[in-house]
Amino acid sequence: MKHTADWIKPASTFGTSASLDLPAGFEADASLLRYTLTSTQSEIRTHTLWQGELALTENSELRWWVFPSYGHPDSAELLEWQRRGYGSTGITLDVELDDGSWASEQGVRDQYSDALHPDSQGESKKLYPDQWNLRRVDLSPLAGIVAVRVVVRVRSVPGQTAIGWIRTEPIATRRGPSSPATHHVDTRRGSNSSHATSRGNTYPMTARPNAFVAASPVTDAGASDWFYTYGGQRGLLEAGRLEAFAVCRSPTPWLGDFGVLHFFPSSQAAADRPSRAMSFDRYRETARPHLYEVAFDAGITVSLTSTDHCIAAKVAFPPGDRFLLLDQIDGEGSLDLTAAANGRISGYSDYVASSAGAAGRVWFALEASSFFVDSDHFAERASTHGFVQFASAAAPTEVEVRIATSYISIEQARRNLSLEMPPGFAFEELRDDSAAAWAQRLRRFDVDGADEDLATFYASLYRLSLFPMLASENAGSEREPDWLYANLFDAESTAKERSPRPGTLYVGNGYWDTYRTVWPALFFFYPEQARTLITGVLEQYRAGGWMARWSAPGYTDCMVGTSSDVVFATALAHGIEDFETLQAYDSALRNAMTASPALVVGRKGNLRSRYCGFVSSETHEGLSWTMESAIADAAIAEMSTRLASLLGAEHPRSRELETNAAYFTSRAASYANLWDPATRFFRGRDERGRFPSSEDFDPCAWGGDYTETNAWGMLFSAPQDPGGLIELHGGADGLRVRLDEFFSTDERADSASIGAYGRLIHEMTEARDVRMGMFGLSNQPAHHIPFMYAYTSTPHRMVDIVHEGLRRCFVGSDLGQGYPGDEDNGEMSAWYVFASMGLYPLFPASGEYIVSAPYFDRLRVDLEGGPLLIECRKQDPGS
Repeated sequence: MKHTADWIKPASTFGTSASLDLPAGFEADASLLRYTLTSTQSEIRTHTLWQGELALTENSELRWWVFPSYGHPDSAELLEWQRRGYGSTGITLDVELDDGSWASEQGVRDQYSDALHPDSQGESKKLYPDQWNLRRVDLSPLAGIVAVRVVVRVRSVPGQTAIGWIRTEPIATRRGPSSPATHHVDTRRGSNSSHATSRGNTYPMTARPNAFVAASPVTDAGASDWFYTYGGQRGLLEAGRLEAFAVCRSPTPWLGDFGVLHFFPSSQAAADRPSRAMSFDRYRETARPHLYEVAFDAGITVSLTSTDHCIAAKVAFPPGDRFLLLDQIDGEGSLDLTAAANGRISGYSDYVASSAGAAGRVWFALEASSFFVDSDHFAERASTHGFVQFASAAAPTEVEVRIATSYISIEQARRNLSLEMPPGFAFEELRDDSAAAWAQRLRRFDVDGADEDLATFYASLYRLSLFPMLASENAGSEREPDWLYANLFDAESTAKERSPRPGTLYVGNGYWDTYRTVWPALFFFYPEQARTLITGVLEQYRAGGWMARWSAPGYTDCMVGTSSDVVFATALAHGIEDFETLQAYDSALRNAMTASPALVVGRKGNLRSRYCGFVSSETHEGLSWTMESAIADAAIAEMSTRLASLLGAEHPRSRELETNAAYFTSRAASYANLWDPATRFFRGRDERGRFPSSEDFDPCAWGGDYTETNAWGMLFSAPQDPGGLIELHGGADGLRVRLDEFFSTDERADSASIGAYGRLIHEMTEARDVRMGMFGLSNQPAHHIPFMYAYTSTPHRMVDIVHEGLRRCFVGSDLGQGYPGDEDNGEMSAWYVFASMGLYPLFPASGEYIVSAPYFDRLRVDLEGGPLLIECRKQDPGS
């Protein structure tokens, strides 16, 4: 390529930016260009990238990657760029045809249905700034026509500088479509993330629904948090590289993993993690719920599948030496190779990430289909790090490796393996059985929509069905199971070995994250599975005397509110009554009425707040504790009323239930105690009940009294009491005005708004980059806010905002993106599913839903009581 334009040049001319994470040497690639365009007038610059003659076919595709940049967040231009749609995102490619016309004039569009015009690309707001974005254009409608030129077009806006990087693969071969529901799911969706920027913060879990364990590829074997990132450590645009495969169960990178075992096939006994890594073409990586498969450049192919407690790997080796490397994150564990000659390995891991809840020892048992001819420990992390060697082969060969884990004992790990992966079951049978389990969940929904929307929808159902995870194990037989679990919730939960306890336990759930959408979705769509899950979650209370706020897997001091109270009330509201409802009720009463004995359980500030009506600012994030406690109290009131009706007047607790219904209804209004009439925002109060001075109050400042948001983000945080909110805002019109103001006030995410955090956190920049005012769709506290328009004179605004979020904030799964922020335990996914259906559980414990306009033309759900069919006739094609 020749680059003569002064505004577009090879990136090596300009150097590279650390924020791009470009791999070493890649800046010299002729296909990576940098554009820098400043102009005093509105114009579109065009530059030729390729010229020649190429007959287009049914498989032709236009493809490019673009990294729009808006400079440093404190740039004086930032707010202007936000208002104008971020100037650097006005960029596109187009194809000139031999008849003089352009592909854009023939109606072809990118994968998100946006036109090939820089204005259309910029105004779509689907190109995220300071991130790589992939655009694909299906050229099959132009099959038989000759392409003669490919150009890049960039829009300039007066007073702005459009700057960024673009990598082109101008006319490529289009990949074939997928048809089964499981093939719509790419489990890498959301994994192109880090602690600084989240597009999901997920990892590719190959697991059964709500299973005990998962398998995952690993790009950084020294990490227990971001151990797989789509871009890896060497840059998004380079070939993929893996350092290991993991037997894992982390619910979120923020809390990390525990009891991790790494395994990795190799042609050499390499001890060093980076040295043992193997590269692969990203198009040779398949990531489905039931199957992960990768073909490495070194000639080794690995396929992974799973059962509830076990992982199976099939490894195809090329001719030559064949090793299996075994490792753990640190040296806190054991790798027993004494039975390696018989193809069996065992051990345990005591590793627990610093942020995870108490876990204790995790045992593992490994069996291979071929005997090992050699084995040894490496010097580094010798107790947990070693290798086994298969006999060398002169021809390609396959080996199967099967791994089971247990919280209870090595004997139980072996039992798990014998129950779920007996020798007679081939890898393909295990894979197909897992596919069938996922199909049962996914096929409950039948959706008419474009491929990209279907990929988002079915990936959301996959995420919805992963958590909470099973923590019990069968000590009996398949016909006569005897379910036991190691108690993760008592004072001995960190012990190396624990006596098992009878029952079924589920863990790995943050209820502050999941009560809003995940649990309502489970109760609505999968009530038969939800009955089992809610019973297993309640086991936490039986085992430790308190419900966890975040079980990861044990008690964890994370987030605000005792939101399990809302989960149990939501179960009752959805007709899930066949579990220990009174025990669930008592767990909620303990949260509401008892001062917490430890930071990891109960409500902070509860000793005083029960009497003064609010949690003071002396308690960290006191305002958020007050607001969440009010929601939980309203849920307890709902639960009291339903239980009183369910149990009847003759039940010995009927009077208590009636009294509690009135008491908690009154207490649920306590959120209003934090309404500051002087500023018309909810604000924290000190222990004497005083609001801080309003002179320096900035509603855009994050943190302090507000959990992962600011005063704007908490302005409508009483979904249990819309009438009370309306009154505080001066009537329905007053609520509408404040909502309009909320969605038109730009989130700055600059040094002036970092507030008590003292630095930019990822929720701030994500809320900014959503570009919907103060609406941080990227985080849970904002998810209900558009639906508050239902209580105003302009309910249609709800539809406009929700559909805009659905249309442009869940893009990018091509590059391991796909979510506008953290996809916590399925919460973001469940929001997408509900919003697509035109429903939202504003206050889940009520069992009632806000009705909006559906996003899809037709959607059918096969519910337990019969099919639900939703059809929509849209007047606006773009809606």
